Amino acid sequence: IEYKVPWSENIKLGYRLNRDASHTTYDRLSLILKNFPEINKKKVYDLGSGIGRFIVVGALSFPEAEFIGIEIIKPRVEACNKAIENLKIKNAHCIH
Repeated sequence: IEYKVPWSENIKLGYRLNRDASHTTYDRLSLILKNFPEINKKKVYDLGSGIGRFIVVGALSFPEAEFIGIEIIKPRVEACNKAIENLKIKNAHCIH
């Protein structure tokens, strides 16, 4: 199964990461997720979701699933939800 995801590495989620922080690229997340087609039609939680990279990629990759990010740092939650709104994603949200 091949999943085509509409983005480039230049997507800005609206929150600047620490320059020393390592993170997985959008393309890499997409490759990881495509190995789990059973995710579709499920509810997926991401604890410590940060700015929502995983739930944004997951929601775009699996439109039938619901992605919920849980993050304790409020500015990250706000950045995540703003990105979801800007990208018009209907199957994801982040909570504090």
